[in-house]
Amino acid sequence: MNQEPEDEGRVEFLLEERARRLARPPKKRGERGDLLHFLAFSLGPETLAADLSDILEARPLPELTPVPGAPGYVLGLVNLRGAIHPVVDLAPLLGLPARDLSAEPHIVRAPVAADKAGEGASLCFVTDGRPWSMTAEKSALSPAPDSMAEAARPFVRGSLPGPVLILDLIRLLSDNRLVVDQE
Repeated sequence: MNQEPEDEGRVEFLLEERARRLARPPKKRGERGDLLHFLAFSLGPETLAADLSDILEARPLPELTPVPGAPGYVLGLVNLRGAIHPVVDLAPLLGLPARDLSAEPHIVRAPVAADKAGEGASLCFVTDGRPWSMTAEKSALSPAPDSMAEAARPFVRGSLPGPVLILDLIRLLSDNRLVVDQE
């Protein structure tokens, strides 16, 4: 089959357009259109979510080593691939009611700050059950509800239908109650 001259021009145009699109640098995480990507999890009766780009990993809760004299929201320490990480319960920090660990507790590890050597520290928080990924359109995000606990207000960016409270995880994990003076 021979292509007509005008068909050849159209094919060349389409190939050039495709090459231009493929040559563009990829969009950064969080700039991909109108979609937001979250890791959602349960804490007691509440469903919360955090920006997926703020999460390092989620896994079943390994064996906890208690820390004597630590505040009640510090559940202990875990060893993940040879690195020791503190595990906290976010519920008291968010003004949620006290509860026992669920039958299937999981931990979510997130970065907290870089130390003087430039290496990032991380912290784990416990969830009730397995966290799940969630995608929502930016237009679905609404202000935080007035009915939420006052302690949670500084750490909530907004909410999604369900209701799902969207946490500002970086701000929450930088709270002074979680910072240990290393000097």
